[in-house]
Amino acid sequence: MLWERAKNLMIVFFLVLNALLAWFLYRESNRYTLTQEREQAVYDVLRRNNVTRYTRIMRNYAPMRPLAISGYAYDSEALVQIFFDEPETVTAEESNPDESVYYTDAARLVISNGYISYELISAGGTAADEGAPRTASASALCEEFIRKHFPDYRADGMITETGGLRYIYRQAYQNYLVYGNFIEFFVTADGIAQIDMQYGTVLGFEGQEQEICPPDEALLTFIQRIRSLYGGAPVMLTQMDMVYYYQEEPNRRGYMVLQAVPYYRIFIEDQALPFLVNAYSNVCIN
Repeated sequence: MLWERAKNLMIVFFLVLNALLAWFLYRESNRYTLTQEREQAVYDVLRRNNVTRYTRIMRNYAPMRPLAISGYAYDSEALVQIFFDEPETVTAEESNPDESVYYTDAARLVISNGYISYELISAGGTAADEGAPRTASASALCEEFIRKHFPDYRADGMITETGGLRYIYRQAYQNYLVYGNFIEFFVTADGIAQIDMQYGTVLGFEGQEQEICPPDEALLTFIQRIRSLYGGAPVMLTQMDMVYYYQEEPNRRGYMVLQAVPYYRIFIEDQALPFLVNAYSNVCIN
């Protein structure tokens, strides 16, 4: 009888404990979530400032850790293997310590101050013909290159330019885009005519979690910025997300370890470049 009673008391104890844990988890998860009142308030502020929305704003703002990223340390031989079908025919030039050039009659690869640029050259010595490509086939070419060589990069936008389409990819790390690590393709009717790249090696999260500013406060900073740029002109907000970005210029030889921090990224209609708001300091950098 005593054993049965003890078992019943233990069951009750664990049920109460689980209920308390569930309540604490619920409270903690909602601690960093905008209330409906705050969400509605920021919508009202946007409307009063002539800002319409094509997307919902972010609501969660749990603490985040910085991300450690190396400087630019590229394997030149590996890049030559990637960009040239017959690497043994490539001519190398190193006119100065900060620039390396590799070329054939058909293409040219330049690695300069941490920036990688590959360009397809026509017989006349200029870039490949800039005819208008088909979107589906152009996207497929970029996806094939990414899957083969940089599978941790994700599509992050497309821009229509004169004579072609520019596709942008950024490295994804644990569901976050690393804004400064990018690959851009310029695609014409002839195929991929140019590739521009820049990236450091992601070393992982470091340090302690730090609280970030709520998304409604980041939007107020964004509103102040666009009003200083556009006055009272109407603006359409098309996207809001979170990325990691290192604002400091990386060491081109990879000796420096940088700290990338979370930024709210806010796009508006008809503008390719986003507004970036530091989630730690709530300062807009552009």
